Amino acid sequence: MKILKTIFIILILLWLSISSYLTYTHYTNTSVFCSLWNENQVNNSQNIYQIANIKKQSSCDKVLQSDYSEIFWIPMSVYWIIFYLGILWTFILFIFNKLKYKKEILLSFTFIWACFSIYFSYLQYFVIHWFCYYCLTSAFITYVLFWFSLYFKFKK
Repeated sequence: MKILKTIFIILILLWLSISSYLTYTHYTNTSVFCSLWNENQVNNSQNIYQIANIKKQSSCDKVLQSDYSEIFWIPMSVYWIIFYLGILWTFILFIFNKLKYKKEILLSFTFIWACFSIYFSYLQYFVIHWFCYYCLTSAFITYVLFWFSLYFKFKK
């Protein structure tokens, strides 16, 4: 159980740092680093068209600058920061037993955000037609946190 709690905190801190980076790039109007392959790998590849097509479909900037990247003129990365700080705070209260319904609150937070992650993944695939690795990583981390929350809730 202690190792799961440590992994839980590491995942939260990891995503807080990534969300901060995305927020910084948003407000400084700079491009994010989002490539699985560098140009030399693409240029020297036997399957240059295949890799180029995958790379073309994997642009974080396209997603992060789309109409869906902000809610009420606030970038989604700021909402992620708020969410993960809320999860971190709830988890700290959970660890120190300072909250009456700590397991339920933690599970509710992660469930709601997992639903948002499903929606945002849907938008990337079916509406925007571009993929952001940061967004997909965030969704994955959210799902892991949700499953951990389920475990914490129902473990005897």
